[in-house]
Order: sequence, then structure tokens, then C-alpha cells
Amino acid sequence: MEIHPDFKSDKWLNEISKLPPIEILKKNGNELLKTNFINQSFEEIQSAIQNKLSLIPIPIKIVSKGNINKLSVYRVRINIDSEKENSSLIKTYSYPPSFICKKNRANIEKYPVFYCSENKMTSLREMDPKANDIVYLSIWRFNSKRDVYIVPILPNNLGSANYWQPLAKDMHNYFSEFNKKVGENKFKELTKLFEIISDYFIQNNYPLTSWFANKYLYKTNNIDLILYPSFANSKKTCSIAIHPNFVDRYLELEKIYILKITEFVENGYKFQLQRIGILSYTNIIWKYPKKEDTDYFK
Repeated sequence: MEIHPDFKSDKWLNEISKLPPIEILKKNGNELLKTNFINQSFEEIQSAIQNKLSLIPIPIKIVSKGNINKLSVYRVRINIDSEKENSSLIKTYSYPPSFICKKNRANIEKYPVFYCSENKMTSLREMDPKANDIVYLSIWRFNSKRDVYIVPILPNNLGSANYWQPLAKDMHNYFSEFNKKVGENKFKELTKLFEIISDYFIQNNYPLTSWFANKYLYKTNNIDLILYPSFANSKKTCSIAIHPNFVDRYLELEKIYILKITEFVENGYKFQLQRIGILSYTNIIWKYPKKEDTDYFK
């Protein structure tokens, strides 16, 4: 199995011609999802995926630095232990160090990613805070000096309210562009294959989804981040996993909100806004919230 970012290559066209019919793909995809991969190696999981899905498409979307730098993203940490971590350091609010990094939805052990979303409530809900938890909601701004390479693991039916729906449609149209070369049936099968992969990310088979994410971010050259549907928000929004090296070079911390969760309500949380952390040169300056800070969450 090989990854083919270049859909025009003869090798890609040869492999896509071998894709099984849609019904077999659906059956194989469901069997793969139900497989318990907990104690299996990266190579064993790869073998199972190869056997069931045949190939892994990677449609790479290149976003200009001008467009990506308009975007800010939100990251959440909960109950930071001041006895073990230093709240005055930017890295405290960033991705975890590799030696304590555990397997999660989009990363394997010792291979951290920067989890975030362009939607602050999505970032909160993905972390699932409870009453009395102290939440550190940080805002990060893209400041890339180059174009950004994105793998959108997105179905075509995200919905018009989703910020990334235009990108999902672009991807679908990208597949469609090669319909004339591979035939109508294979176009439908390719679309179904990517729908299967994207739907994995709103399930709880972490060994499976972390394999895909690691393959994209760590085993493929030049991929900066992946997009996938939010599990907590039922595909209404998306989550983002960013490679740590990109974060270190091109993401800048803007602000930190410290919130105390009081209760969960439909589609959100009630909370007390306790402090605001603002970056001032080298230091993070902590201030009490003002009215405009409270209004930011309305």
C-alpha cells in the first residue's frame, strides 16, 4: 500500500482501478472499525488496513500563507498542576512533551500533536470538562512564512454551517476531476473510501484513527496539519491536529482564558471567567477579566 498525493500518476490510476465495489468497501470498513487493535503494533494495524481498504488517498490542500494567517485556533487544557508545570511558560499551553504523550484520537504514543479547533466551544467539548474543573482556553494565531499543506479528512456532507465545508467540497470536486480517467464507479468508490476514513474519527477506535493521523503527519513528507470531523460536536464543526514542528515555527500564543466550569448545559457550558493571560514580550501577564472579556463568550 502506498499513499498517492499525485492523483494523476499512472501508479495511482492503476491502484484505484483495483478498488472493490462500494458494498464490499462498506463491509470491510465496518469490520475494520470493530476490530480491537489495542495490543497490535503500527505495522499490524497497517496490514489490516491494507487488507480491508486497499489504499489510502491523501488529497493535499495547499492553503496560502495569506489565508491561513487570518485564522486563529483554540486549544484547551484542564486542571494544570502548578506543582508539576510552570504556568508562566508558553509551552505549558501547547502540545505535550513526547515522553508523556499517550495514544489519543490523532496521535500514537510518543508522537504528540497540537489539538485545537477554529471553534472555541468545540475545543471545550472535545476535552469534556466537568463541574469545578479549571479550564485553560488558549488562543493561537497562525503566522506562517510559507504556504500550508493540509490533509482534510472530511466527508462531503459536513453541512453549510461548518467553517470547513468549502474545503470539503473542494476535495470532493478534486476527486470528481479524475472521474473521466477512472470511470464513474471508481469515483463513487473513492468518495465512499474517504467517507469511511473520515467517519472513523467520530468513533472511539483510537488505535485505528491514530494510525491514520500518524501516517499523515509523521510518515508523509510536508504535511503540516490534518482536519477531521469533531467527535464531540457530531460533525457540526471540525478538530485540527497540527504537527509540533509547525507549531514551534508558525503558531503564536495570543491570550489565555482561565475558566471554572460550573455546569454543562445544552450545546455548551456555564462557567466563571477567572483570569486572562496576555503575552507581554517574554512574560505572560495575568489580569482580572473586564466586561469585554465576558462579552467575548456571549
